[in-house]
Amino acid sequence: MENPRGPSICLNMIVRNEAHIVTEVLDAVAPFIGYWVIVDTGSDDGTQETIRNHMAHLGVPGELHERAWRNFGENRSEALQLAQGHSDYIWVMDADDTVRGRPDFTRLSADVYSMRISDGLLYWRRQLFRDGLPWRYIGVVHEYADCTEPFHEERLEGDYFIESRRLGARNNDPRKYERDRDLLLVEVQRDPTNERSAFYLAESYFNLGDFANARIWSGRRAEMGGWDEETFYALCQVARSMCRLGEPWPQVLDAYLRAWAFRPTRAEPLHAIAAEYRARGEYQLGYLFARCAAEIPLPEADILFVIAPRGVVDFGSQRGHALRSTSHAER
Repeated sequence: MENPRGPSICLNMIVRNEAHIVTEVLDAVAPFIGYWVIVDTGSDDGTQETIRNHMAHLGVPGELHERAWRNFGENRSEALQLAQGHSDYIWVMDADDTVRGRPDFTRLSADVYSMRISDGLLYWRRQLFRDGLPWRYIGVVHEYADCTEPFHEERLEGDYFIESRRLGARNNDPRKYERDRDLLLVEVQRDPTNERSAFYLAESYFNLGDFANARIWSGRRAEMGGWDEETFYALCQVARSMCRLGEPWPQVLDAYLRAWAFRPTRAEPLHAIAAEYRARGEYQLGYLFARCAAEIPLPEADILFVIAPRGVVDFGSQRGHALRSTSHAER
């Protein structure tokens, strides 16, 4: 049920063959919304009726549209346009997302809010849009929201996060990364200067286990410059790809240190070095790098693929292992 003390909110989604999972996100967001606009892009598993029936059961009015699939940018942009005029804010979610904790929507004032997302990594993404501005999504895959008018953006802080569970039909497709790779290859051929396409092409290769091409494209993305966080992550992926390819450790170590030197506020490269030394049984060196990583605070201002605190900052188990190993060595 819509919160009477704050701005009205409309849920907005694009879906396809999500009958097995979609009711969970609907249950999660229902306490916060007063309306919904969902666009189905070709389901043949009854997703349309599942949504209509479940939202009727929850007592939340809304509308379901059916449109042909084109690509993520175009379909999500159309869905956002269809949601205009129904509320003060439009909340974009995916069918396999859920909400952990309770976001506070009672004091909204910005034109767009980035919300905290977790899928093992932590990042922020524009999810909540003030009604009436000409927002659109750019990109055939790994799309992002942009606006042709000036806007004021804030983070929606608080004790919550959106859990991106990767349980939907797209993520169950065994050829997901192959499809992404093929789409992004077309994009980088069309526009070789597109930093985002190069970045996610490298990620697609990495997820496919094609570490040779992942290294090549991560290196190209790093050379392109642009957004520091994306460049940093590309440098990390160069090192990770080299490690997976079995390249000599001194060269991999140098690649990780180059990534860390580029953005010393991020601990991930030092953590990776510590983990490798631990795997090699070189516990004192592992402890040295783990301790350095632990002294780096979680970069609250960064939004791209920040490893959650237990992954980097809380290195207690590794520290204990290193100390025990040092003790054994001294004896």
